Amino acid sequence: MKCLYIVALMAMFWVTEVLPLPITGLIPIVLYPLMGIMSTNDTCLCYMNDTTMMFLGSLVIAVVIENSGLHMRVALLIIKTIGCSHRRLTLGLFFVTMFISMWISNTAATAMMIPIMETVLIELETQGLGNMFVQKEGEVEEESTEMNKTPTHSTMVYYLVSAYASSLGGIGTIVGSGTNLTLKGFLEKRFPNSPGINFASWMLYSVPPMLLMGFLTWLWLQMMYMGLFRSESKDARAIDIGQQGERVAAAVIEKRYKELGPISWHELSVGILFIFVVLLWFFRNPGFMPGWAAYITNIV
Repeated sequence: MKCLYIVALMAMFWVTEVLPLPITGLIPIVLYPLMGIMSTNDTCLCYMNDTTMMFLGSLVIAVVIENSGLHMRVALLIIKTIGCSHRRLTLGLFFVTMFISMWISNTAATAMMIPIMETVLIELETQGLGNMFVQKEGEVEEESTEMNKTPTHSTMVYYLVSAYASSLGGIGTIVGSGTNLTLKGFLEKRFPNSPGINFASWMLYSVPPMLLMGFLTWLWLQMMYMGLFRSESKDARAIDIGQQGERVAAAVIEKRYKELGPISWHELSVGILFIFVVLLWFFRNPGFMPGWAAYITNIV
């Protein structure tokens, strides 16, 4: 009951934010020993274990990638390669967002990708090749405001792509979401003699269904909002921007890519370190071969 009281207290403080969130997160260090639930030593060890350090490392990587602009370069390069029709754009953006979300938080991945999507939609609308919003029925255009506009089906798809793809990408790696690391921590604490969950086994198990669910989700969005398999429908005609529209979208992507300039030392070093970290995570204890940790320590 004492533990339940502390959990309820923290939940209330988190929701109402009567204290800064980091301060609320440290409440157990004071109240657990004070109420005899756990010792100070045992409580503090929960804050600084390998799972927590892995989570902190993934957060640092996310901040560095965003700060260097590497995510933008990778996203634009992939979109240029895939193509710039609405169907290809949404497919490319879906898998780019999903890939980015495999390594950073879902929220950060969504926040990174939405500006790219908005730029493409705004430019297409400027060129008269589509509308981001439509007026509500009965509204006069001169009297309309932003509150009276509703997104078109194609606009909805772009925003749903960012949300769904980031959520699905979060299951691809063990650092893709805090919930994955929480599971790892609980499992290894509950079954200390088990082999645990390593980075490689998690990816081998989760990446195939992640890709399958990603494709099926994109397919569902296309059928629901973009008239896939319904070539004469209103939605299908709305996204048919033709070759001119594709050239406009390609020009937007090309312009944004050129604005980044040549790859900088900052981006190059971050990219190399990112690949190095991923390889270290994967081959620490891959399961199908001895990991690098086995050669330098007896703890795997």
